[in-house]
Amino acid sequence: MGPKPKSDWPMNFAMLIIILLLLAGVCRADTDIYGETPQPAVNRLLELAELTEDDVLYDFGSGNGNIVVTAAKVYGCRAVGLDNNPEMVALGKRNAERNHLGEDQVVFYKRDVLAVPLPKDATVVTCFLTPEMLRKLRPRFERLPDKTRIICYQHEVPGWSVEKVKVFQGRKIFRWRVRQVKVGTKKVCGRNGCSYIPIYDTKVESY
Repeated sequence: MGPKPKSDWPMNFAMLIIILLLLAGVCRADTDIYGETPQPAVNRLLELAELTEDDVLYDFGSGNGNIVVTAAKVYGCRAVGLDNNPEMVALGKRNAERNHLGEDQVVFYKRDVLAVPLPKDATVVTCFLTPEMLRKLRPRFERLPDKTRIICYQHEVPGWSVEKVKVFQGRKIFRWRVRQVKVGTKKVCGRNGCSYIPIYDTKVESY
């Protein structure tokens, strides 16, 4: 009687684990996965945003609220956190309460960042999101007000030029500025005569 053939079970099980991990990676790529931004990185990110007390910051995917809370507490600006996860929104609110920040300084909303109306008062937008989420947000970012600064942690917005990249503790920080550039005029006529209105084109500059 010959030797008993070896079982393929360990190899098959290992292959199954690898396949499941790969599938998990694919699923993660198309969703907004929560990842906490370390406080030293938050400090550097906000420093690069060149915040002043006159700014209004929106954090897309605000998570535990550290970016929002630090912006209001250190720089004195108004800050808004947007997150689709109610648990993260509640966590951000508790974070603000622990730091004695009122709703006149900090607010958190449960919002889908892909559907929320664009903030007309935004001067700074921060985000730590997946590349796929940033790709979907790109056309919305391009409709933000003139001179809005966009600061992304770890991932760049697909399709935007990256001329300058800041690196902090091995992690990349990307910065862009929205510019509404006048490219011409359009003649509009009515009962009271004609007038010319400006036509603008959006440019996003890396800085």
